[in-house]
Amino acid sequence: MSAANPTEKGAAFVDQLYARANEAHVIDLGREYPTFDPPAALIRHALKYVQTSSNLRAPCEGILPLRQSIASRLNQMYSHSYDPETEITVTAGGTQGMHTAISALVEEGDEVIVFEPAHETYVPAILSNGGRPAYITLKKCHFRIDWEEVQKMINSRTRLIIINTPHNPTGTILSSFDMERLQKIIQGTRIRVISDEVFEYLIYEDFEHQSVARFPSLAENSLIISSFGKSFHVSGWKIGYCAGPSSLMEKFRRKQQFQIHSATVPFQYALSDYLNGEFSPVAVSQFYENKRNFFIDQLKKTGFKIIRPLGTFFILLDFEQVSKQKDTEFAEYLLEKKGILVLPLSVFHHDYYNQFLLRLCFARPEEQLIEAAARMPEQI
Repeated sequence: MSAANPTEKGAAFVDQLYARANEAHVIDLGREYPTFDPPAALIRHALKYVQTSSNLRAPCEGILPLRQSIASRLNQMYSHSYDPETEITVTAGGTQGMHTAISALVEEGDEVIVFEPAHETYVPAILSNGGRPAYITLKKCHFRIDWEEVQKMINSRTRLIIINTPHNPTGTILSSFDMERLQKIIQGTRIRVISDEVFEYLIYEDFEHQSVARFPSLAENSLIISSFGKSFHVSGWKIGYCAGPSSLMEKFRRKQQFQIHSATVPFQYALSDYLNGEFSPVAVSQFYENKRNFFIDQLKKTGFKIIRPLGTFFILLDFEQVSKQKDTEFAEYLLEKKGILVLPLSVFHHDYYNQFLLRLCFARPEEQLIEAAARMPEQI
């Protein structure tokens, strides 16, 4: 029997916040999806395929044109060739892709290294497959991985390391140095890596996304999980992908075959056309970097310490100089008294570790960001 899920308490708290936030006066900076319209060209492609005969069920691995488009883009960006026939699989979004990847690589008694704060979907998938999370805490405000600590954590039961770059919820990114250290650590072992790269296009200040695909030895032992929902403002479409060597992809597909079988077909065709045509990674990155800079300028008028993100569409606020409440209590205060929904960072920790930090999503219209900053208290 699997161990109790330590994330359930945090998930329940978040659900309560969401339920109480469904009022007109509340500014929602908590839920992690953009509220902008999708690109017009992408919608045109989707309408075209919804209105044609492209609505039949696809094979488990997804339609070949989209897999070819993904493989081509990965090669362009990271100089690594994935075979679209055997090394790319289309998923029903990033969450399903992560769960399937974990299910494919984790067996009873296996240990999985998880860096916290961590996305809430990782641990339930580990536990449901009989695995054991081994937690490493990333300390504020830099949230860097201590690779010496990682090395000390590894033992004969370690089978998987989960990384996430750009990182949700902190907005940090991994460097080439980080990837090289990880590559060295797993060399000659049975350890595999799942790299959550859902925010791969949202990276700022001329930094390059360090995908595991850039590092040949690492790529041969890793599954990449990514998604189109956040970058293209179509989170409701639930289309993502998994990329990895055929030996690991075979295991992934065996699991997906009986979990979802296949993702929505018309949207797969639409995304393939868009990736081959109008899509611009630079435009996506610049759009969100401008949003980030705008929101930071607004937040500078408050008493909060701002932790500047290099990726994602999240900003962390350090409120320790504003309030000595626990982060969960302060999040409730902001919701009830100020009409702002934010998430306390402790809900991304299995032990609800309080660092006086809040996560704010800035994928919102500018008028909402202005109003949210104006409502922030100076001291309580």
